[in-house]
Amino acid sequence: GDGLMVYFGWPRAHEDDAERAVRSALELVTTVKRVNAPSPLQVRIGISTGPVVVGETGAGDASVPKLAVGETPNIAARLQGLASADQIVIGSTTRRLIGTRFEYIELGEHPVKGIAQPIQASVVLGPRETRGRFETRLSGVLSPLVGRDEYIATVNHRWDQALTGEGQVVLITGEAGIGKSRITMAMYA
Repeated sequence: GDGLMVYFGWPRAHEDDAERAVRSALELVTTVKRVNAPSPLQVRIGISTGPVVVGETGAGDASVPKLAVGETPNIAARLQGLASADQIVIGSTTRRLIGTRFEYIELGEHPVKGIAQPIQASVVLGPRETRGRFETRLSGVLSPLVGRDEYIATVNHRWDQALTGEGQVVLITGEAGIGKSRITMAMYA
């Protein structure tokens, strides 16, 4: 057919899957416009972020695509239905996760078939110029850090030592989303 569903975050999740989806959508719109065809090709894209169930199809045959079901793909399809030609329409969860990394037009709430509550939709216009990855995810004032005083003191102590000419290295590691970037940002506060 003329439809395509692309999964970001499966089979392996990344902390920036929502952003990856939007950037891929922007590239897809640009690429489709450049296709040499008898009449101009157009694309409409809907992006929704949330839980899905990915199941086996084709009796476990690895060449057969896996089926994603649930409310999230349903919302993505409804958002795609709201899109005009060459538009990318995203839902509120995707919008929250990608923060201010892109320019948007808010479309407001829309009742959609199969979803109890109206969904908030936005059109992505393009990337926004920013200074850093962490800064663009913020949508307002930072909440206070709780229980991180020891880590912040260690980072600040090593920074003070580096300023006096002592070579220092601080390695902050851990799972995505636990606040590594937030601890480093506390140095500037």
